[in-house]
Amino acid sequence: MQNFMRVVRCNKWTMLVAMVMAWMAIGTAAEKEDAATKPKAEPEAIPKTQINAEATYNAYCAVCHGEDGRGKTVGSNRFPAIAGLPKWYLEDQLILFKYDGRGADHRDKEGLMMHAMIRMLRKRTMVIKKGLDEFEFEHDIVKIADYVSKLTPSETQQPVPEMDPEYIKNHNSKIEKRLKPLRKKHQEAQAGNKNKLEKEIEGLESKKQAPIDIENGKKIYNTEGVMGCVRCHGKQFEGREKEDTSQSLPRAPSLLFLEDWYMLSQLKKFRKGVRGTPAKTAVGGNLEGEQKEFAKHYEAAVGEEGFKVTISGSPLMQAMSLTAFAAQKDQEQAMKDVVTYIYKTARELPKEKK
Repeated sequence: MQNFMRVVRCNKWTMLVAMVMAWMAIGTAAEKEDAATKPKAEPEAIPKTQINAEATYNAYCAVCHGEDGRGKTVGSNRFPAIAGLPKWYLEDQLILFKYDGRGADHRDKEGLMMHAMIRMLRKRTMVIKKGLDEFEFEHDIVKIADYVSKLTPSETQQPVPEMDPEYIKNHNSKIEKRLKPLRKKHQEAQAGNKNKLEKEIEGLESKKQAPIDIENGKKIYNTEGVMGCVRCHGKQFEGREKEDTSQSLPRAPSLLFLEDWYMLSQLKKFRKGVRGTPAKTAVGGNLEGEQKEFAKHYEAAVGEEGFKVTISGSPLMQAMSLTAFAAQKDQEQAMKDVVTYIYKTARELPKEKK
């Protein structure tokens, strides 16, 4: 009898479990049938989250770039002015920082700081059509770029001493005054004292700064053809807002309000490959026209061949930073010449030209 009852209880549980499973199976089948017959719902549009761009800028950006966007110097760290930069350019650079296209190189101290800060922004995505492609943009980034582009740039920036022609002239003049009596002593000194004086003279000579050659900078900037800065950035440093596909020219930012030290630091980063990537793809030497001319210069600068120039701005700028100065005896000094020419000339332009 006990065994019989155990079997009955066992069968009761077995039947219950079977009934539940059957019910679930029927429900699942019905759901699948409904899903198959019902029209698929359209995905919900991504809401354009409204943020306070000014408050967001002040929370994330102002600590380095200043509330007015005119940059800051904190200790030995310089942070660039960004007020009034083109909206499209700010968007592009912020997106690059956000997604490791810029500031991810361990050699880029300032870029790493910016990279970390931009990733802290809340992720709010919107889709913006650009030609035939679609790019996902952070909505905060779009709003902040718009806000910063409308800030008023500074008209009273001062050049940094190492690229101020007047400062360099006065600096070298002071050293020369100290050298004059030492050279006279050296001429009159006995053999035993000459070595000591020579070391002192060499030490002072090494503190001199090479003078800025603005005419050389002007010549490099305005070089005709693919090697000149003017081709992308314009005769008055106004930049280009739209690509010119007929001439394979990318958009290029205005240089009007960029600081001299910042332009020089970015040129150096492009040259080292810290910013941008090599503007080349293997094509087996099938180059035409200006691409062929550019390839010749690039090959001379970096010792590589078999590529063509892309229209992408950052890679092109990386290549230009190498090729534009290839013929210069002192390339580091030539970069200072170009930057000083841009900086000084831009600030002498009448307001209506800016």
